[in-house]
Amino acid sequence: MKPDRFKQHLLSRLRETLPGTVAQTRMAPVLSGNENWKAPEIILDVPESAVLLLLSPISEDEVGLTLTLRSGNLPTHAGQLSLPGGRIESAESVVEAALRETHEEVGISRELPEVMGRMSPLYVHHSGNLIHPVVAWIDDLPAFKLNQAEVSEAFVVSISHLLDEAYIRRESWNLRGQDMIVPYWTVHRVPLWGATAMILSEFCVLLNDGD
Repeated sequence: MKPDRFKQHLLSRLRETLPGTVAQTRMAPVLSGNENWKAPEIILDVPESAVLLLLSPISEDEVGLTLTLRSGNLPTHAGQLSLPGGRIESAESVVEAALRETHEEVGISRELPEVMGRMSPLYVHHSGNLIHPVVAWIDDLPAFKLNQAEVSEAFVVSISHLLDEAYIRRESWNLRGQDMIVPYWTVHRVPLWGATAMILSEFCVLLNDGD
């Protein structure tokens, strides 16, 4: 889909009812043998974070999404693929936090992205964190300027790859001492899984008109 048409379609969908938890759980790790797993209810008064789904044209017919590889030295989620983002500071809005964190991590000026809307929050039970995804658009993506303390790599993945089931795998992993079935995308040498994959799962369902 051409970028202009993609953008208008997405803007329209973001104004409608979001797919929400059902869409997020398509890419959720589940306890082996418990495929009927349901997402935990959102708990209030927990730490909150904001992440940015930064979209940009990558060709005449393709749109891409910026992803980061977290530094291996971070205390949590080290070496994992992620969306730019982080904790919301006091008196800061969700959108302000997403833009600030993106600027701090990959050097994108917070004035450049055009904010298109927000998606469903995701509550991550094991970390007790509520993540707010913000969707934004940038016509000309500048070169990344990485904060090496937090990000070891930033790159753009084609949306067409995220929408293609051929890029999805499911494997049995041992996570926190439990055998889990983990869905992930193979769009990088590092698997794209966990909370980031769950957020992108809703994004993909949104693009597919809720299918």
